[in-house]
Amino acid sequence: EHNFCKSCIQQFWGKQRQAVSCPECRLVLLQGSFTSNRVLANLCEKARQLELKLEADWSLCEEHREKLILFCEEDEMLICASCVGSPPHSAHRYQPPEMATDIYKDHLKLSLDSMETEKKNQSELKQQQKIK
Repeated sequence: EHNFCKSCIQQFWGKQRQAVSCPECRLVLLQGSFTSNRVLANLCEKARQLELKLEADWSLCEEHREKLILFCEEDEMLICASCVGSPPHSAHRYQPPEMATDIYKDHLKLSLDSMETEKKNQSELKQQQKIK
């Protein structure tokens, strides 16, 4: 006996009309000849709810319990609207998180390019030393 979520198995079987096979063991079955596993479905639903709760908690300011909406450049962290006027951040510069993400992606790309160039140079140097 194998377990799959209903939407996944229906997508796997696609538009097949009659005989379909189990994705796990390839046993040929009549389409629709499966039973629901309520225990597994309930477990999956609880996992989804927990994931949503964790995601919601992560996106709130620990101090003010408000949504994190800005990126503080000096502290390099997300902050809420109430944090903007608070003493730890009052004289700092802020930007939307999307802009900060793009900037950090660019910095990472430059660092990666630099490391790849350095690796290539070291490899070439090793090759030259082997030739000598």
